[in-house]
Amino acid sequence: MYHYVFFPSPFEWNKSNEKIYDVFYAGSGSDYILNDEILKFKYKAINQIKNKYITDTNVSFDEKLNLISKSKITIVHNIINIEKFSLNFDTSQYFNIGQTKLPFKHLTQHKSRVIEAARCKSLILCKEDDFNIIEDFFTPNVHFIYFNNENLGEKLTEILNNYSNYTHIIENAFKKVNECYGINNFYKKYIL
Repeated sequence: MYHYVFFPSPFEWNKSNEKIYDVFYAGSGSDYILNDEILKFKYKAINQIKNKYITDTNVSFDEKLNLISKSKITIVHNIINIEKFSLNFDTSQYFNIGQTKLPFKHLTQHKSRVIEAARCKSLILCKEDDFNIIEDFFTPNVHFIYFNNENLGEKLTEILNNYSNYTHIIENAFKKVNECYGINNFYKKYIL
């Protein structure tokens, strides 16, 4: 009845701008994805709800893509923190629940932010979780880099201090998305 697929995206999402920010983050969950290490860097973090790490709210999709394209690194994740929701059923009957790599129960979901980062030529820095479904679409250290709860600041510092050593990873991800994860690819693979 259901089939797990990549997030199809158009070539119009491809953006190229001068990199004026070190790091970008979009979405809810900044309180469990980011930590105070992010405050050491020139960063942008967006969401509809303001909190400690969010720098901008009410950002349009096009503005978001431009911010990503102006950022050297984009922090992404594929996590749904189920402890934040009051669900009236036992989710473990329907979903695999992650509980080992993060300090809360979580589900996984392929999020568009991964594809957006690749299309905007920003290095994908992905939060490691119990599922790591990003590996269904990309290869670690070829198309993206992992980080975990303990090493966000260390990873950001390493990448930014040696940014030229990571540009091939950015190009690999951009090429992969353009060749494999466009709307035409989706049409040919799942509809035609």
